Amino acid sequence: MSWTSDLLVGIAEHLAAEGVGSWNPSGIYASGQIGVFIAVMPPGPADGSGDRVIVLTDYDPNGGTSGGDTTPRLQVRCRGARNDPLSVTVIKDAVRKALEGLDAVQFGEVTVSGINHVSGTPMGIDANQRHERSDNYEIQARRTSALLTE
Repeated sequence: MSWTSDLLVGIAEHLAAEGVGSWNPSGIYASGQIGVFIAVMPPGPADGSGDRVIVLTDYDPNGGTSGGDTTPRLQVRCRGARNDPLSVTVIKDAVRKALEGLDAVQFGEVTVSGINHVSGTPMGIDANQRHERSDNYEIQARRTSALLTE
């Protein structure tokens, strides 16, 4: 895997280990599970069994690395159950509890020295009456390369 893949999969596995959601790289989840996905929000089946999800997407507002230290950002997009405006809040609170302040962890080749919540906002209701929101986290990490100087 790549550095970014290690980071995203590591966070997905951490959320699963903390009981926040379920991580399955194939993207197949049983009814009632909160599925964790990378980069793509699934539409969810018509019966509502796949409504509750967490989507992890990386982005880099700083555009670079200095001496191996980097601060990528993570967008955590959550979607709750149909017709239940509080279910998305429960999910985002659990994600924040699992991630904020996390430090001294290794996700594959990625050394994370800190994760901090930056911002969050409701995104409204989709066509299936599911509330969504987005929260952003800054990650302090180490990115090694033969070309980076310490």
